[in-house]
Amino acid sequence: MPKSSPASVMDAQCPSRLVLDRIADKWTALIIQLLSKKTMRYAELQREIGGISQKMLTQTL
Repeated sequence: MPKSSPASVMDAQCPSRLVLDRIADKWTALIIQLLSKKTMRYAELQREIGGISQKMLTQTL
């Protein structure tokens, strides 16, 4: 059985790269930071994060 080499982080299809690409987004970081403190409803998040559109908040969640 051939050995498979570990995926390179530079490869666009690397699972860890896909995760990092997702959490590196500025909105995701803000939402994670807010939700780490307490449970929040959608409208609370939207009020707390100034400048985020309803569409972007929905996509990020």
